[in-house]
Amino acid sequence: MKNYSELELTAKILEKIPSDIKVSDYIAGTLNLSKESVYRRLKGIIPFTFEEILTLSKALGFSLDEMLKGDKSKYASIIATNNQLIGSVENGFIDIFRYHSEIMAAVNKTDNNQITISANRILGIFTSSFDHLFKFYYYKWLHQTGNTSLNYKFSDIQIPEELNDLRKKIIRYTETQRICFITDRNILHNTIKEIRYYIDRKLIDKENVTLIKDDLKAFIEKYYTFSADNILEPEGKYEVYLSSLNIENNTSYIVYDDKKLSYFWTYSDSGVYTSDPEICMLQKNWIDSLKKYSILISNSNQKMQAELYSLFSDQLETLTAQDITI
Repeated sequence: MKNYSELELTAKILEKIPSDIKVSDYIAGTLNLSKESVYRRLKGIIPFTFEEILTLSKALGFSLDEMLKGDKSKYASIIATNNQLIGSVENGFIDIFRYHSEIMAAVNKTDNNQITISANRILGIFTSSFDHLFKFYYYKWLHQTGNTSLNYKFSDIQIPEELNDLRKKIIRYTETQRICFITDRNILHNTIKEIRYYIDRKLIDKENVTLIKDDLKAFIEKYYTFSADNILEPEGKYEVYLSSLNIENNTSYIVYDDKKLSYFWTYSDSGVYTSDPEICMLQKNWIDSLKKYSILISNSNQKMQAELYSLFSDQLETLTAQDITI
């Protein structure tokens, strides 16, 4: 990192470590270093590595942006919701849900708030109400980011208790939160394609495929607030727009009180966010422009709802269309 001095970093560490704790002992334990190595870093003989700075910033609760020197208007602080350099893969997923829980808690405490999401796939946090779909997203995360066995099956997975507790919090927040979704016709297709990958590898058995399929149907009925028989009353304050254009990336724009936050999902579970005013304004303008090419379908436009429900139903059938033998 070129925008901080060793003296500034040392001062920040000393500021954050409680006065009744010996600095060298704390850093040695946190970074798994010898005391000699710690002293050399504190004296500026050798620099802290970037990974060590990340570990300390997370443990002590200071932002790397605090270490920037000079005119901060030239920098946009971009922060990852998960840092896989630190901790286990399982804890990485938990960290993501903890972050979202904290943000949604802050948003729910305010009267003036709005969350707008543009998405071309189902985002992980919105699977919280659906046990088997949520389990699939956690399973997919472990497969893609961890060192799991090639034959690690869906039926073998156990959801950590802490993660289940965070799910319950997020469910409570999403039930009452005002959320505007802008999606395209591929939102279900992309998730189904991922599920089919694990089916084809014979890692998800027929019974669990059916349970995931039922959850996907329930997801559509919950967030799109319609079913084959009738228009349902929305459980939350959801507005759903169907974009005429394919949505190329997954983003969200959050406003609460005088705070603004732009979130960019690198994939369906994790991403980066910023509160930089210029980036947030660009994001808002892009979402507003996307709405111009979209049609409001929640609690309106029954013809479009019927067409979309038929499309989603056909896509869901592809999960069990072929005989699945494990």
